[in-house]
Amino acid sequence: MALILRIEGNNVGTITFVTQKKDCFIEEHARLFQLLLEPFALVVVNNKKDLQIVRLRETLKDENHFLNQYRDKVIGSDDGLKAVKVMLNHTGHIQNVLTNGAAKLLGINYGRKYQY
Repeated sequence: MALILRIEGNNVGTITFVTQKKDCFIEEHARLFQLLLEPFALVVVNNKKDLQIVRLRETLKDENHFLNQYRDKVIGSDDGLKAVKVMLNHTGHIQNVLTNGAAKLLGINYGRKYQY
């Protein structure tokens, strides 16, 4: 006896019940198996989601490892961007750094007049 597992109208799998004897399942078995369809379908869907989470977690772990290897290696950081890198190291700990000029360009008014 084969039954289709569905969640919200979507087929998520099939479950097959097999016996060594021919035609031994009766209507009562079919009725009882119907009661198990939704729980089995949920198990299949949750298992698929768990496997996807494991794969995504492994991908994230690999990407973090790769990015951490090259975290401090920026193209040009030893040449043209060296001064910028030094400035970032001095101000990186400050969360909101806006010069008056940048604030003016962004239309931010802190209640004082800008002098240029």
